[in-house]
Amino acid sequence: MDKQLLRVGRISSFNYPDGTARVTYGDKDGETTPELPFLAWEYWMPKIGDQVLVGHLSNGTSRAVILGPIWYEGHRPYNGREGLYRQEYTNTIGGDAAEYDGKTAALTIKAGGCTIVLKDGQVSVEAPAGVTVSTTVTAATEVTAAGISLTKHTHTGDSGGSTSPPH
Repeated sequence: MDKQLLRVGRISSFNYPDGTARVTYGDKDGETTPELPFLAWEYWMPKIGDQVLVGHLSNGTSRAVILGPIWYEGHRPYNGREGLYRQEYTNTIGGDAAEYDGKTAALTIKAGGCTIVLKDGQVSVEAPAGVTVSTTVTAATEVTAAGISLTKHTHTGDSGGSTSPPH
């Protein structure tokens, strides 16, 4: 009986609705497993050809669980560093993701060409196509647009003087 309980193989096919995949072992002359489930709390599938760690049950190689993808040459962490937690949302390393930097306490979310950063009590949004708000916006202190204060701006009056700021 094969006593290798942990094995490294490559994803060869998926059953997306069932959350299972087949794994091929190169060191076993291309032997491919039956469909195996992923050990997961989230739905995220690696790509075909990605290396994964498989935990086999002690009763044989046909019963196993795909524990998850592993880093290998050609598939390294994007911007890996101490204090970083990063969750990829695509199979493209460096693509859409949420990234928390424990050293700066900054959370950055990138998706669809937009970026949201939460850091130092401030939220910044980069959205090339604009931001749409479909509800009432209430500002407790100040609103500034193009350097003009909503609460302090004045206009030139009819007789040449300035109007008072809004109340």
